[in-house]
Amino acid sequence: IFALAIVQEFIHTHQNIILIVGGIVVAVLGVSMSFSDPFRKMKKGGGSTVSLTDFMQALVMGISNPGAVFVILALFAFFGLAGDAPQTWKVAPIILSVSAGSVTYWFCMSWLISRFSRNISMKTVVWINRITGALIVIVGIALFAQGLFNVIFYGKPI
Repeated sequence: IFALAIVQEFIHTHQNIILIVGGIVVAVLGVSMSFSDPFRKMKKGGGSTVSLTDFMQALVMGISNPGAVFVILALFAFFGLAGDAPQTWKVAPIILSVSAGSVTYWFCMSWLISRFSRNISMKTVVWINRITGALIVIVGIALFAQGLFNVIFYGKPI
């Protein structure tokens, strides 16, 4: 992630296209999340066991997730972290904050799910999935709109 600080000039030059494309990617991921079936593995008879294949798939997706790269680039562009002057020092706290927030979120959600999973119905999980997906769609639309607004009203290049 720290290598993204090196491409600040690229981000600055292509800020609007990153916002537009990143917004579309984020919105599509949100729509996909809203309409995905969180219980598809259980329906296939897979049960609740975790296999090595599941772990490797999650690891590879986490490391190479292009959606995450687009989100990070879109956030950098949105917060104006790419400018004419070197601003590497501004990037590190944001990267560390996002990383700490992600780790905290993961631990809290894992603890909550393990603690209350017996009390949550499948219907509730589906609705949580849909609401979270809808919120992600809203973030994607906001990123897209910011890029489009810059191009249309400020005359900034794509």
